[in-house]
Amino acid sequence: MIYRLAFLVFISLGMALFGQEDIYLNPEQHVLRGKGWTGIIAFEDGTCFKTLPDDAERVYEEWEHGDTLVLIPNTAYFGGSEYYIENCTKDELVHVDFHAAPDKSDEYTWTIFHIDPYYGEIVISRAGGEKQEWKVEEKDLSLIQEWEKGDRITIGKNDVWYRQFVTNCRYIMLNCDKNETGYIRIKLGESL
Repeated sequence: MIYRLAFLVFISLGMALFGQEDIYLNPEQHVLRGKGWTGIIAFEDGTCFKTLPDDAERVYEEWEHGDTLVLIPNTAYFGGSEYYIENCTKDELVHVDFHAAPDKSDEYTWTIFHIDPYYGEIVISRAGGEKQEWKVEEKDLSLIQEWEKGDRITIGKNDVWYRQFVTNCRYIMLNCDKNETGYIRIKLGESL
């Protein structure tokens, strides 16, 4: 059964990963699982992004494991990176580029369970059986024609100032296995 995403998504990250209690996240939120002095940022599922050199030291020294993060597209011309990562805990924003896909066997990795590239319906699932249904922005349907069941997915926030004028999609989806297509804009789907 797919739960409506209007409610918070429950992710039990457990004591072993972060030394804290269960964490509740919105669909676009992630947890900082790892960081490196070279500027690598790893989400809870192992999806990795690389900061621009100017941000690497600050992220490594100041960001904490367990911080809440959000992936945001960088739509600025000559913006310097593909995306931003907002650290909601620290109220900071850094430029990042996609670096590496998550491990398919990680319990927090979202993969495509079902895709209809013509109607723009995508159902994603995790190892524990949790599922979410998404609807793709009609203008982005051409970008998902090569997407397949099993592709690894990361969700972000469509937080660009002009979004309200061109789409009602609040989220983005990045296919980590087909990153060359960039991201697509998505909104909550209907429950199955």
